[in-house]
Amino acid sequence: MIAKSIFSTKRRFDPPAALLAAVWLAILAGGYVLYARQAAISLQYALHERDAAKVSRHIEWSSLGESLKEMFGALMLEAAPKAEAKDEFEKAGAALATTLGPAIVNGMIDTYVNPKGLEKLFSDETSVEGPASQVKNFNAARVMSYRVVSPTRYEIEIGEADGKKSEFAIVMELRGLSWLVTGIIPKKPMAEIASAAGM
Repeated sequence: MIAKSIFSTKRRFDPPAALLAAVWLAILAGGYVLYARQAAISLQYALHERDAAKVSRHIEWSSLGESLKEMFGALMLEAAPKAEAKDEFEKAGAALATTLGPAIVNGMIDTYVNPKGLEKLFSDETSVEGPASQVKNFNAARVMSYRVVSPTRYEIEIGEADGKKSEFAIVMELRGLSWLVTGIIPKKPMAEIASAAGM
């Protein structure tokens, strides 16, 4: 009887299996989020240092190129004339821009969005206008937020140093065991971006 009472008392102090499982899951989830955050911070430091080799290790170039093509395609579509052309010359010009524009932009992305292109961007001392200047002079921009979007997607929202809203987000996705940049997405309406770019 005494032995049974002692056994029952001991069992009362054992944590339930469900509680242990919840604790382990919380630890794993926290470690997972910290791993993604660490990858994002490592990328940020590499950009601040303008170290092309370190930055390249955090990028999946093919996915990033496709993301940029999609973004610039949408930007060009937004910037296309909405009104009817007044004459045949304007119609021909608009058709040519619509046809050749995306091909030229895609060709430039294929040529420059790669490790060698990034190295040239960081080493080029000439001024760069537009989104490229925010990459080159990363100190002029600031991180607005880090956030987990899904179990395999993480976003770093970037804005101007004196701004209150993010301009764009660097998308990082889990590839194997590494978090890699797979895209850049705008955080402003395309019409606003096109207007700011003078398009």
